[in-house]
Amino acid sequence: MNMPASPLYTRNFLLFWLGQSISQLGDAIIEVTIPVWVGLLSNDPSHVALVTATEVLPSLCLSPFAGAIADRWRPRSLMMICDLLRGALIGSLLLVPPTILSWYLYLVSCAVAALGSFFSPARNVALHLVVEEGEMLRAQALVRSTQSLALLLGPVLGAGLLLFSGPMAGLLCDALSFGIGAVTLLFIHIEHVRTSLPTLSPSPAWRRIQHDIADGLRFALRDRLLLIILVVSSVTTLIGSLWYAVDVFFVQSSLKVPKAGVGLLWTISGTGGLVGGLLVLRMSKKLRQENMLLMGLSLKGASLLWYALMTSYVWAIPAAFLAGLGENWLLVSLLSLMMEQTRKDMLGRVTALQDTISALSTLLALIVMTLLQKWIAPWQVLLLCGLALCLLSIGTTWGFKVSGHIPSSDFPSNIL
Repeated sequence: MNMPASPLYTRNFLLFWLGQSISQLGDAIIEVTIPVWVGLLSNDPSHVALVTATEVLPSLCLSPFAGAIADRWRPRSLMMICDLLRGALIGSLLLVPPTILSWYLYLVSCAVAALGSFFSPARNVALHLVVEEGEMLRAQALVRSTQSLALLLGPVLGAGLLLFSGPMAGLLCDALSFGIGAVTLLFIHIEHVRTSLPTLSPSPAWRRIQHDIADGLRFALRDRLLLIILVVSSVTTLIGSLWYAVDVFFVQSSLKVPKAGVGLLWTISGTGGLVGGLLVLRMSKKLRQENMLLMGLSLKGASLLWYALMTSYVWAIPAAFLAGLGENWLLVSLLSLMMEQTRKDMLGRVTALQDTISALSTLLALIVMTLLQKWIAPWQVLLLCGLALCLLSIGTTWGFKVSGHIPSSDFPSNIL
């Protein structure tokens, strides 16, 4: 299939997109392999929860430092180092003796997440440098579409490999995907001009990094639009984590089907995300990012209200599809707005701040569910989440007006 003529489809961007797409597929496979493997080894759900904790805590602790480093170092080099180290760590699981495998799994999971904390801001810096001006919305839509496709294929491939070949095949696929991601970066030319930052000599390096972190935080807090983006990102991450935590129990208690039935609903939601990304690619010239953000919030909120009130599995399917579509619009617009609003020399730190807030929101969701699970039914949690998103949409509209980013009133006519 020939790519349409567009400033987006440059050699640098296509190589970047290809490498990251393969890496995302490997990640989606391993996200099935490791939790199931831990469950088989321990036969204890708390051990599976511990794997989740080891993936969240490094991001919470290291992201601020990672963002400052991403703004100082060449993003391509940092991404390659992270990819190669993550591939080596995953590959090492193939060689570990069974006697130490249980605790070594937690160690590798934590180390891979720690490297991911450095990779994430470096990737955003690199993406900003390889995407032509005015094409960020379409770039994010394409990246999110392939990520949605990876999330659809990954569990199927991961489960199949685990069933027929054991965990080793999934580990090998993920390790190779990191290697492919690193190799594609070798052929990308990225010009990274590092902005001169105040010299704090003779202060040690950690003092300079501390200064960079504080500088990035001040930059984000002084920009009203970035504040709106960070608030929306934190609330939607919290709601997404709550939905994920209760969905298995909601399917059983409200929809009256076995817990395994949640798998189809997640697949349908992922399909909605894929369709949403393709729609953005097709209509990007007619869309304003602010309008798409509000549409995504409203659609996901309304779909979640619909989903929460369902007692029929069949009618929950279209609600899950629309929720996935709305979530894709929401994430694409959030990321593109953040990257276009942030100065290039601050992008790593702002990305790291968003990652830290997301990690905090995920932990908060786990705490909330632990405290409320005996007092509130799953459908009530989902209903409150839907209401919160609708209220957030109203508040975001007001925030855009205050900050001067007023969505276009003729948006529907632009689309039609």
